[in-house]
Amino acid sequence: MKRRLFTLFIAVVTSIVACWGQAVNGKLPGAFSVSSTKQVYFSAGNLQATYDATADTWTWAFAGNQWDHIGNAVGNTSVTNTSPFMSGSGTVDLFGWVGASSTWDGVNQYGITSSMTTEDTDGYGNSATEGLKADWGGLIGFGWYTMTSDEWVYLLTLRETGTVSGTPNARFCKATVNDKAGLVLFPDSYTHPGGVTAPTNINDAGSAFNDNTWSGAGWTAMETAGCVFLPAAGRYNGTTIERVGTFCRYWTSTPYNGNATEALRMSVHATDVSGDHNEERYDRLSVRLVIPTTAEADAVVALIDAIGTVTFSTESKDKITAAREAYDALTSDQKAQVSNYSTLTDAEAAYEALRPFAPITTAPAAVENLKYTGAAQALITAGVAEHGALQYKLGADGVYGDGIPTATDAETYTVYYKVVAIDDYKDTEESSIEVSI
Repeated sequence: MKRRLFTLFIAVVTSIVACWGQAVNGKLPGAFSVSSTKQVYFSAGNLQATYDATADTWTWAFAGNQWDHIGNAVGNTSVTNTSPFMSGSGTVDLFGWVGASSTWDGVNQYGITSSMTTEDTDGYGNSATEGLKADWGGLIGFGWYTMTSDEWVYLLTLRETGTVSGTPNARFCKATVNDKAGLVLFPDSYTHPGGVTAPTNINDAGSAFNDNTWSGAGWTAMETAGCVFLPAAGRYNGTTIERVGTFCRYWTSTPYNGNATEALRMSVHATDVSGDHNEERYDRLSVRLVIPTTAEADAVVALIDAIGTVTFSTESKDKITAAREAYDALTSDQKAQVSNYSTLTDAEAAYEALRPFAPITTAPAAVENLKYTGAAQALITAGVAEHGALQYKLGADGVYGDGIPTATDAETYTVYYKVVAIDDYKDTEESSIEVSI
């Protein structure tokens, strides 16, 4: 058991670290308002968890396409109620809802279990007001999260959008996409692609999934324009997986205050599209994650906040560099959302002021009493430096190198030297020595 939990932990931590500088990998382009002040992007597919029985590890990812779902295939049908919670290798995309009071600490804390134990800390939790024990978004990376019921309600019924097919505030339509039934969501700003069949029965909760049908290039064009598709992936009802292609049910992160056995879901019924229906926590439903449109800027703000007190150290340098590179990768609009940018520039200036010159511990010296011999002679003795290497050149027009300059003719020469630093020390300024033969 310890090894299994450890491998899960490593997979999660690795995912978070990998996503820190690129928090929105896997997002779709359309922006959706979920409140009067907040917009989000949807993930490119439903959440999936894959168990490798040979390696005894779980990995988490988004489905390859928006319409993909596992249904009754191996994976969803292989979930058990004891560790490792699968009877063999497979992929799961239906999950139970586990409350914060639960003591579960393996993948069962993310609802991968066939247990039906409710109103119990050794189960799905025992509080009607508790949130999720572990938001599925944390498995993917910085910023991803599961929407609340209020956010779903706002998105489906309250947000202001454009007009599509003559319908103002076009928010959704039932549809079949690449032979999969589900719900299409229109982004806040949407222009339907030319040459693609126009949507019908928009915002009509009583319409049928086959009232709109798109596939291939037509759907690809809609997706590129910002549309989201939520496939009707069915549910596990405690004993069996049912209604694949009919039940379009997605968990919210909101508990059901009526009792501790249920939580709220987004669902599409024959006559209803809603963000606040209640469902037994042990029922396994789909999960679709979102990320705020400010996620990139938020990530940079966090990186800048993490700089802390600036010292001349590798730690400070790495933190400043990471924040600078992340900030420079933002668009101009995203940069405007970084509220603590001046902290970054102050840190850069402070670090630069702390950088010392690479010290010369033994300075080069002129070789004395040189006499003309007709052969080339070394003009100086080598110096020694720390955190860098001394380089030399002969005359103002010479080229710096590691070798000691030599000369043959009887005259006075000027040898220049400097330290080319390493370890982020500064190069020394150029100095010179007069040497005569």
